Amino acid sequence: MNRTVIFSASVVILAGCAAAAACRHEPAVTKPPTPVRVLAAAPVPPSGGLRYSATIQPREQVDLAFKSGGYVREIRRVEGVDGRLRAIQQGDSVARGTVLAQVRETDYVQKVSQAKASLAEAEAAAERARLDFERAEKLLAANSMTRPEWESSRANAYTGKAKVEAAKASLDSAETALEDASLKSPMDGVVLSRSVEQGTLVNAGTVGFVVADMSSVKAVFGVPDRVVTALKLGETLTVTTEAAPGKPFQGVLTALSPAADRKSRVFDVEVTIPNGEGTLRAGLIAAIEIWPDSHGLSARQANLPAIPLSAVIQSPRSSDAYAVFVVAEDGKSALAKSREVKLGPITGNLVTIVDGLKAGERVVVSGASLLAENQAVLIVP
Repeated sequence: MNRTVIFSASVVILAGCAAAAACRHEPAVTKPPTPVRVLAAAPVPPSGGLRYSATIQPREQVDLAFKSGGYVREIRRVEGVDGRLRAIQQGDSVARGTVLAQVRETDYVQKVSQAKASLAEAEAAAERARLDFERAEKLLAANSMTRPEWESSRANAYTGKAKVEAAKASLDSAETALEDASLKSPMDGVVLSRSVEQGTLVNAGTVGFVVADMSSVKAVFGVPDRVVTALKLGETLTVTTEAAPGKPFQGVLTALSPAADRKSRVFDVEVTIPNGEGTLRAGLIAAIEIWPDSHGLSARQANLPAIPLSAVIQSPRSSDAYAVFVVAEDGKSALAKSREVKLGPITGNLVTIVDGLKAGERVVVSGASLLAENQAVLIVP
């Protein structure tokens, strides 16, 4: 029985030795280096500001709506390029008080006439009541009229005055409606659009024209919170547009939104630009370059190394810290080594490094989230 146990143990030992020998002959598996892109840390370039796209809008824009409904009897006519008269249209200049369209006023003229007749009738009745009251006072003084009769005469005189005032109010209302049959421009400006034709039936509230004051225009655009804090009302900004190549316009910052847009999370900025020559038109796209105090960096911070935001990862040692992978070469291979860094101000897509990195050191800017400590990397363009 003992010989059987010894033999079995010998067989197990020999099998283990054979397996170990076979393992020693198998080649070791080597993980290939991970391809990454690297970039040398360098200070933020001093040249170039932050450029934003803006939309040119009129200084003031008004939708002119009819207050009195009816058929459009007439639209203002001006001389066209061919010398013939035509209806006023978009692009035409208008002066304050210019009648742009006229609703058929026959009904309103009749209402004015009726109101005048009612006023004349009320005034005549009031005059009779006034004379009756004067006679009543004399009769009362002579004890030839009872006091109730005198009070009735006085009430008739007061009622006559009230009816005159009511008739005057009705006449004013009718004359206002007649005046509102004419659609007038409230400003000196340019017609942006016309939505009615002669013979169009319009209701009260129908918009017939859009008129804008283009003597100066507004360039409106949005900026993030890191930029809006550096802007100040009254400062001068340069505006350029492809509609006038090589001709920059100087504008004044006139409005800063106190709250960010709920969807875009940017703050609206408004720059007012003189437009006496009419070069800038509503709807044009313009470019504005902003220099917010060297992109928000102090003189000392401007010399700090900066890297792309894509290079920053969460530190593998602490969830409250940030890190980057620095590439070190030993002549044979390149290894990625994590290093904790302290972040500074952000400018564009770059972030400055206050501590933990020196200018010139190469950091992984693409593929950093896939790396592990001391992992071999292959640098690709």
